Amino acid sequence: MIISSSYFFTIILKNFIENINFKYSKLITILLIIIILYNIIPITTSFKISQIKVIDSNEINLEYSAMIHPDWKGLRKDFNEQIQNDEVIISTLPLQVKYYFGKNDYWIRKPGTILESSVYMDSHDNFRSIYEGSIWVSNYSSFMDIIKNNRGYIIVDYRWAYSIPKDVKNYVEQNMTIVASSGELNIYRW
Repeated sequence: MIISSSYFFTIILKNFIENINFKYSKLITILLIIIILYNIIPITTSFKISQIKVIDSNEINLEYSAMIHPDWKGLRKDFNEQIQNDEVIISTLPLQVKYYFGKNDYWIRKPGTILESSVYMDSHDNFRSIYEGSIWVSNYSSFMDIIKNNRGYIIVDYRWAYSIPKDVKNYVEQNMTIVASSGELNIYRW
């Protein structure tokens, strides 16, 4: 669209220069300005000039906005314990945990924070992640059932305060020990 409008602009400009008629110069000038703006400003159904915002580095709140890239390699390196087969891993990001730690049993997220298309129901009526098969844990009672009957770890990222039930977060912070940390990531043991 921009190429064709640029070509169109070039033809009009060429004709304007060749056939200057001062009687229509205001009209042609206005048309040229419109054509130039058409080539500069994106024209889409959802574009609004008010959407263009200059970001002030003092306004950036890393907790809510900017993309953070957690240091999974650093976390794995700092975590010296060997995960046993009978130990359970619960995490907020199961795909990354499975990749860096070799397994992920449960995915802790509160309802409304995952896409419906990212889970399926298995033959035991458990919702599982479609990517690595972790069982979805969505509430405090399910979480407590898991930790009462198992030993293991919960691995959380920086968004966990917003993505898991508050009572689970409070329980983890008050009753579990951080065994490894890498900035935006923490591993708690129970």
